[in-house]
Amino acid sequence: PPPPPAPEAAPTPPERAPAPEPDPEAAPVDFDELLRSVEDLNKRVEAEAPREGKGKAAAGAPAAGLSPSEFARIGRRLNDCWRRADAGQGGAQGPFEVQVNLGRDGKVENLEIIDRGRMQADPVFRALAESARRGVYGCQLDLPPEKYAQWREMILTFYP
Repeated sequence: PPPPPAPEAAPTPPERAPAPEPDPEAAPVDFDELLRSVEDLNKRVEAEAPREGKGKAAAGAPAAGLSPSEFARIGRRLNDCWRRADAGQGGAQGPFEVQVNLGRDGKVENLEIIDRGRMQADPVFRALAESARRGVYGCQLDLPPEKYAQWREMILTFYP
């Protein structure tokens, strides 16, 4: 009888590429610093007690270059534009903030409700925040064009 065939060697597995080096430019996320930046954002909120009845909107603390009367005018105009949603029996508690980016013409380019978690979890808050969003988008603000750098980005505080 013929001799049995010689066993073949198993193929060698292909070499693995070395793991990519971490990007030296990408810094790790410092969650403590992120938390501090959020706390700093909260400190910028204008301290004002909510009032009974119709809600109120106010621009954040005045930035350098905008006068208190200009900020008051912005707050009054937004207050006129905001048609507050009915909060029902368990109305939303406390103020909430909206970040707005405006174009040179004063029209809203981007608007973000800052408390996203509350938007997802609380339907009453969501209704109030959406009514604020509609009010801001529908509001033409009369802003001084020469101060665009000061008002192009604002944090607006709404008091339900």
